[in-house]
Amino acid sequence: MNKNYNFHFSFCLENAIRNTIIATFIILYFILDPHRFGYTHTSQLYTHITYIFAHANILHLAGNIFAFYLTWQILLRLNITKESVITAFFAAIIASFISINSQFSFPLSRGQGDVIYSQLTNTPTVGASGLIYAMIAAPIAGILAKRLKITNKKQFIKAYAGIAIATAIQLLIPSINTTTHIAAFTTNILLLFIYYNIRNNSCIRG
Repeated sequence: MNKNYNFHFSFCLENAIRNTIIATFIILYFILDPHRFGYTHTSQLYTHITYIFAHANILHLAGNIFAFYLTWQILLRLNITKESVITAFFAAIIASFISINSQFSFPLSRGQGDVIYSQLTNTPTVGASGLIYAMIAAPIAGILAKRLKITNKKQFIKAYAGIAIATAIQLLIPSINTTTHIAAFTTNILLLFIYYNIRNNSCIRG
């Protein structure tokens, strides 16, 4: 009975956190001006945090909330929600700095990729998609750190193949900051991998 109570409490708490984050996205959409709170290569340091909560328009916000909700539910089933979301926020912030300092830009085959586009037009990057990409990377980190075991490998491969295709389509659109998405994805794999290994080592020593 105690185990069931703890599980129910944890489940309710994580849903409350999810709903609070979504509510924060909605509230800050009406407060944060994307032109002021998005980041560029010349913007203030705080914009590398606030860009996650600023959105270009209501459709941009709605799409990111939907993607955030679905990703959260997947991580909840895998029981890696808390650590994944915490490191994802840091990964999204780190990715913004990687993006503005990157020597590469996508699409590589075109003369004006996303990073170059942002620099030439001084267009700010806004939205929670970097955070979402970082969250999506969490299961891969769990597998690499032997924290997760995938029972349905075909479904897992199909899911990430779909993500790869969606990212490939983004490469054709300079106004989408694909560099940030890829940087957030890879950064969170690294952060979570380090976290899991530190935790495993501390458990062994204890």
